[in-house]
Amino acid sequence: MFDTVYKSATIRCDKNRGIENIMFKIKSAHETETKSSVGGILDSYGVFELCCPTTLQPPCFALKVNNKPLVYVKDVEHKNAKVLYKPVKIVPWNLPTELEKAENEQALWKEIRDCIWEHADLPNENDYDILVAWVLATWLQEKWQSFPFLNFFGNMECGKSRCNEVLGKLAFRGWNATFVSPASLYRVCDQWHPTLLLDETEPMLKNPEMIALLNASYRKGSTVPRQTPQEDGSFKTEFFELHGFRVLSGTKELPQTLRSRSIVFHMRRAVRRVKMFIDEQRCTTIRNKLLAYRFDKMLQLEGEGCEGANPKVGLGELEGFAEQLGSGRLAEIFYCLWKVAPTQELKVKIIEYAKNLDKERSEELASSDDSLCLTAILRAINQGKMAHGLILLNDIAEEVNRNQSYNEQWTNRKIGSLCARLGFKKQSNRQKLTCIKWDEKLIEALKKDPRYAICFQAEEQAPPTPQTSPSPPSPPASPSSDWLQDSKEIQT
Repeated sequence: MFDTVYKSATIRCDKNRGIENIMFKIKSAHETETKSSVGGILDSYGVFELCCPTTLQPPCFALKVNNKPLVYVKDVEHKNAKVLYKPVKIVPWNLPTELEKAENEQALWKEIRDCIWEHADLPNENDYDILVAWVLATWLQEKWQSFPFLNFFGNMECGKSRCNEVLGKLAFRGWNATFVSPASLYRVCDQWHPTLLLDETEPMLKNPEMIALLNASYRKGSTVPRQTPQEDGSFKTEFFELHGFRVLSGTKELPQTLRSRSIVFHMRRAVRRVKMFIDEQRCTTIRNKLLAYRFDKMLQLEGEGCEGANPKVGLGELEGFAEQLGSGRLAEIFYCLWKVAPTQELKVKIIEYAKNLDKERSEELASSDDSLCLTAILRAINQGKMAHGLILLNDIAEEVNRNQSYNEQWTNRKIGSLCARLGFKKQSNRQKLTCIKWDEKLIEALKKDPRYAICFQAEEQAPPTPQTSPSPPSPPASPSSDWLQDSKEIQT
């Protein structure tokens, strides 16, 4: 067994003399690499995190190792990975000062809830418990496979920015980023995985790259490739993992892809008095308790996705949770919130909140373009507008546009696109007109989809027996030669 590894080799070659010389740069297997860090997991035996016990000295690490007391150190050596971690000197979030134990998890929950309640006025009383669970879940980031987004949506001066501020003070590595570009996020999110809080998102969400970046950060395993220029003029492909918790606040509705990953809070102006300024000292105390909560929970190695633990642990529980809610996406959003709830009462409250959110989304989907298009298809079928198993796009458009204003009329192109998205196949009839093909299996599948349940509620839809095209009406009989006599007979 060799005690060294080859790091690189340079080969000088001459066409007449062959290989002239080989020089190896050799690195010892015991050599330690130095990296800047804000904290992390040391396999299954320790956790460390950046903190600042005193303003007179630069940040250091709070280190907790199994069966050993907490220590504050200037660097942390990960012996298994042969890495020496040095603290980052400046970070864009508020650091804990020192560990402080909470009385218990219920007391910590109440303290966070009271702090949020004093600083922000939310439309629903249960919203505060959801935010508390979200804050706690951010401090156990490594345990989760997916990360719910929060969306504070409403008019101006209704408390959106205030929610961002207070959550930024309490969340794990909470970074309130303003007017940040996608290019400036890749390395920060990949190296530090902060809780990213974006306010006034209107201009940001006009950028497709920003939307793609946020979509990719919803779940672990999604990577974004980027080309990095090298000193010799070449390019190197780097892959960035951007996962983490996100808060998006603004006056415009999020794109559908982001909205499906978010818990949306419809904000309004405060109807009770809240604190005008953030209580910094109180938030610092809670952060200190949250850091102690993180150390205790991460060293227990429970849940899934924690480094050093089996990532499949807890997946059966997640699947059962999804079955209970009736939606996989809903389970992804609320699982980590449900998991951190310290009492059964709070767990039940989170489940009820999730079910109510699902009901609201179903009602919204009833007016979505897909649902309106499916409803128009079913109406066209009921009116016998299908021939040879084909339905004209014109007939569907007639049903959709029946109650639409002139400026809101749907085109056949839009209807064809929506039909394809629903799963119908397009086809031309004998007159070369575009139709969709009736698909009984597809209809049965759509009936089982809760998103389209309202389309089938009016009556059970079933296609009529396919018939040939209706025969044209017979021409009127020509008048008889004694048409005047016929007229008189009718009058009598």
